Amino acid sequence: MGLVGLTLALYLLRGWGIITFLPGGIFLGMAGLTVFVALLYGWELTSR
Repeated sequence: MGLVGLTLALYLLRGWGIITFLPGGIFLGMAGLTVFVALLYGWELTSR
């Protein structure tokens, strides 16, 4: 939940113009990392 919250918070702050120095590629990477971690977590739950 922490990575999803951080990604969402940074995305919203960048959209509002508060954090304008971060490039969009960082958010794309964070969104991809969030999906990857979620899939890995689901895979770990089913392998037990």
